[in-house]
Amino acid sequence: MSRDRRPHPDRRWRIPPVPAHASHSFAGAVVLEELSGPAGFALWQAFRDVQLWSLAPPRERSQLFAPGAAAARAVALDDPELRAPLRVLLGMVERPTTTRVEDVAAACAAISRWAEARGAVATAMAFAEAAAAAVPEDAALAYAAGRLARRRAEHGRAETWFLRAAGLGRRSGGWETYSAAWVGMGRIQLQKGSLPRARRHFLRALRAARRHGLREAEGQVLQHLCSADGEAGDLAGAEAWAREAYRVWGPEHALVPRVAHDLAHIWSMQGFSKRAQAVLQALLPHFDDPIDRLYVLSSIVRAAGAAGDRRAFAAAWGQAWELAGTPAAADGCARAMLDMARGAVLAGEHALAVEAARRCIDAASGREEAKSRLEAEALLESLRTARDAGAAGAAVEAPFRDEAGDALAAEIIRGLSAVGE
Repeated sequence: MSRDRRPHPDRRWRIPPVPAHASHSFAGAVVLEELSGPAGFALWQAFRDVQLWSLAPPRERSQLFAPGAAAARAVALDDPELRAPLRVLLGMVERPTTTRVEDVAAACAAISRWAEARGAVATAMAFAEAAAAAVPEDAALAYAAGRLARRRAEHGRAETWFLRAAGLGRRSGGWETYSAAWVGMGRIQLQKGSLPRARRHFLRALRAARRHGLREAEGQVLQHLCSADGEAGDLAGAEAWAREAYRVWGPEHALVPRVAHDLAHIWSMQGFSKRAQAVLQALLPHFDDPIDRLYVLSSIVRAAGAAGDRRAFAAAWGQAWELAGTPAAADGCARAMLDMARGAVLAGEHALAVEAARRCIDAASGREEAKSRLEAEALLESLRTARDAGAAGAAVEAPFRDEAGDALAAEIIRGLSAVGE
């Protein structure tokens, strides 16, 4: 009888272990660094309790907390969104042997969402990781931890979580999480400047999305493939992926503005600055998230600087500079400042370019954003060695007409106007 030589589904996959807790001066220090007052103290204590509880073997949990510890930890909070999850974690302290890990994970995930909405991203990541560690077989929780680690530019940590999410999603049939995890891996490589690896990850995600009929996920992958080809200088490829995303999603889909922003940014880099600026100006009302608005504003700075539109350049510069200083937009500061520095060079505003490049370097330092930092340092060096706009990099118009791109831009602007009505 012949043996079945087909590989076991998990044989080619080595799912990495849950990452060790990030090292800080003491457990949960990031919570106290970001949040003050009763909420900060309550969350710090809750995080330490969860960490202790999840690391202990179930048979030893009865000895973790002293009698009356839950009552001692109870804090009156004004925020109703925190009361329910903290109640669950107080119940864990009171009944450590009977509390379900799924309830602990759900409480941690709720706190993570609460913290991220308030710009406390380190706290959000700490609780997302606590949730994923509590239920280590849950692919979606692993992905959530990876997404926040990537947002904080902790790329090595993010890659570990994404690989776990991909492996767990594949094992359980959670193909949406599987696809999203490979998108996350691709975005990390894109930030590092490794375009071929980014593209391979995105194509892997695209195959999974199409094979399993996940149109929402398919559109998101197409958006990132558009960005990857744009970064590589392949304008035709970027436009083709963008058109495909429009076909999959339809012009009124909520995520279409993100594709439009990425494509406008690519047009700006390729010299189609006036076209890019028109699309970006139409896009701005569609973004409320601080980081998203910061990216659109910084892209307007770059496009308007290249187009010679001094009024639009100054207006977008002022808004972006102020927004980049807020906690909610801090994670997008380095990338935005680099775009603004380039826009200032194109506008002949060398003092502003130096200021933005230095701020980019400051924002990227201590984060795994070496690509942005190195590009800002190179820009500063060019400004030191050449003071005139031509030598430093004056605006260059695209050397050819792109009628298909003009038509696509007009279609995007019409669609955005229709959505806003």
